[in-house]
Amino acid sequence: MLVPRLAEMEGEGDSQHSSVPLRNVDLAHMQERVKTTDEKWQTTSTRYEAGPKGEGYARIYVSSSRPPINWEGFTAECKRPTLTEIESIFEKYALDPPQEDIPYYIGNLDILPGERLDPGPEITGNPDLKDLHVAYHHIGGPGSGNRTHGEDIKNFRSYNEVYFGPGYKLWLAIEKHHIAKL
Repeated sequence: MLVPRLAEMEGEGDSQHSSVPLRNVDLAHMQERVKTTDEKWQTTSTRYEAGPKGEGYARIYVSSSRPPINWEGFTAECKRPTLTEIESIFEKYALDPPQEDIPYYIGNLDILPGERLDPGPEITGNPDLKDLHVAYHHIGGPGSGNRTHGEDIKNFRSYNEVYFGPGYKLWLAIEKHHIAKL
């Protein structure tokens, strides 16, 4: 059901795509604000393990190591990848996953003050919802990732690649008959 719907949406053209204006994010300011010793940040890393040879998949796990992020990677110019490049990105992690642990930080980072939408006092005034109205960021090296998304709990599997800068997100939905491998 999902794959035909995605194909239908793609066939409808640009009306299904949206963009937002680029924000002027100062990398040095962002780097200064990321404090991995702060309790508001979860500092972790991910590691890959290749599936059986010829099966075409890899698993991703939480690692116990805490390698630092290579901030120089955030200055690389990012251009929209071609379809061939997109395929090679996904294939690389499935067929030849990285051997090293990849850093991944999750936490609150106020780098664009005054630009967030105000959800109103019913949310901002409720202490049980305090994390819903705070800027929340995922920062990681190439191939890093959060292990579980909401859709994963509902027996849907996907792989996302998000690029800093102009902001491209590649999203690969995994067909249902392949889910049993994972």
